[in-house]
Amino acid sequence: MFFSVAESLVCLIGAGKNLAMSDKLHGWLASQLVARGWVAASSFGTAMPPRATPTVADAAVTYAAFVLTGLLLYSALATASFLYYYCWRRGDCWPQTLPPPHSDAFRRQVRREVAATFRNFPVVAALLMPIVLGIRYGWSRAYLVSNGAADSASTTQRATMAVATCALFVAFTDTLVYWAHRALHHRWLYPFHKLHHRYEFTTPFSALAFHPIDGFLQAAPNFLFAYAVPVELPVLEALILLINVWVVLLHDQMDWRGGRLRAVVNSAGHHTLHHERYHVNYGQFTTAWDRIGGTYETPVDARRKYGLQAK
Repeated sequence: MFFSVAESLVCLIGAGKNLAMSDKLHGWLASQLVARGWVAASSFGTAMPPRATPTVADAAVTYAAFVLTGLLLYSALATASFLYYYCWRRGDCWPQTLPPPHSDAFRRQVRREVAATFRNFPVVAALLMPIVLGIRYGWSRAYLVSNGAADSASTTQRATMAVATCALFVAFTDTLVYWAHRALHHRWLYPFHKLHHRYEFTTPFSALAFHPIDGFLQAAPNFLFAYAVPVELPVLEALILLINVWVVLLHDQMDWRGGRLRAVVNSAGHHTLHHERYHVNYGQFTTAWDRIGGTYETPVDARRKYGLQAK
């Protein structure tokens, strides 16, 4: 998605000629695909041209596309959540933790969250640029499947690879984000995280209201995944989109409904407790590391205490 936007802009201004992804689809993935007869070994060559070095113009356009796409996604997703839960379903969904909807305190909180995001996200994007440019210009393990490879693999086979990649992405990012987030609550690093905890209780617009260092440390694992694990580019783009949706869901205070998944999936209930208690529920997608690290607290008490509604 973002990479598609960036490449379209580059093509429009004629700034870049080599938009190759990666020739680093090393042993493991290639051998798995070839051994199963899904693709011919020769078909990989057309999908991963040699590494490229971006020009200054290419880097500038990539940066602009990244900032534009990120802020548009944030604005659209946070606004959609706000309109649905806080306006259309206000009668049964308004969080009891927040000031009244028409109060100056609530309006001031939303304005400050949006202002912090628009002020700091371009800086976060600049810090992420070396990682992002490395993905786009073939220095990571991200790849595009060639036409021959796509024709050789069935839909089921490619879907299986995508599901496996998603599982690895959740495990990889959950681990790094948990420990980065927990480290940011240490007294030496907490000044970088304090902005996100400016308000004890959150709105959908809190999702990206971070200090630039905080935003970078928690966003970088999502892109570093492409350097650790071979991943098809459209799958990576879909996962980055999922992250944008997920962070809004964590901050809208609309908890998941009951069921066994609540004990495993990190929800708005967990994250509301994190903002109120500070030293619990650091996870991103799951509660696994919180349970291992002794920082887990159940959201059942949060729903009872704060009257959180279920999605």
